[in-house]
Amino acid sequence: MKTNLFRKDTIGVYSLYANLHFTSGIATNATHPLLIGRYQDATQPVDDRVKNIYMPSRVQVGKGMIHQLIPKNGFLREYLDPSIATFHHFRECKTKTSFAVSAYSNGSTKLIRIRCDSLMKYNSTAIQQLLNLKIILTNILNVFRTLKI
Repeated sequence: MKTNLFRKDTIGVYSLYANLHFTSGIATNATHPLLIGRYQDATQPVDDRVKNIYMPSRVQVGKGMIHQLIPKNGFLREYLDPSIATFHHFRECKTKTSFAVSAYSNGSTKLIRIRCDSLMKYNSTAIQQLLNLKIILTNILNVFRTLKI
């Protein structure tokens, strides 16, 4: 059974942009119990460390790599608008020099250069919501109830 996401018969892969959080910098809130609370500053949505939602029957097996699945002939990749879905990737920054990434802004992407210590700080609504531990606990309990765990 197809999920609603794959009702379009031509979509093989949906890709999500990433907001990068560099954990090698100074924490914005060192006492918060979650990484997203400790390292709230992030890049704007970028095409780096992309994660994918896909139908196995619509991608080429054994081709591509973890961050870049290749749709089979006749199927397409669609990047989800970050206002709908994005993901937050936490990692150490291993370079002191700037590096190029394709960044999403106002409906299009452009190549930008960022440095770990001087990135464009982007603080989404999702981050603000995740900082509230009561909301997180309520949502986890709702998932448990829904899944009957």
